[in-house]
Amino acid sequence: MESSIRLLNSLPPAFEMLSQANEREGFHFLKRLKQEFVSGVNCFDKEGEILCGVYQNEQLIALEGINTWLYQDNSVGRLRRFYVLPDYRKQGIGRLLLTHLENAASSHFETLYLYTDTVSAAQFYQACGYEACDEAEANFKKVFKKQPR
Repeated sequence: MESSIRLLNSLPPAFEMLSQANEREGFHFLKRLKQEFVSGVNCFDKEGEILCGVYQNEQLIALEGINTWLYQDNSVGRLRRFYVLPDYRKQGIGRLLLTHLENAASSHFETLYLYTDTVSAAQFYQACGYEACDEAEANFKKVFKKQPR
């Protein structure tokens, strides 16, 4: 089935279904995404930031964003709120979305960080070239360019 990735400048009505699925799995990060988006705290609208969704047959099946992180250094981004509906996992949807976001991010950020607390997500990120790290609020990173000395 053909998947399409769309830039999201607002949360589409289909976001609610995705958020409910996220809650049923015991996660609350899409609920937080909505709260932050509605309040204006985080709208993925700063330079280099992006929020994208994957659609199949007009159904939103996955979502992920990148924020600027460590605001004193705009060369560092953070993957945020990555979620794929359970029925669409292990079909390449997550990798498709992650690759899309990395391509967009690599022209702005030198390094992407993320935090995950599930084994399956950690394995996914490692398979996609992320390395374990021990940063405050991050446990994986991917470097796009060599850091200046």
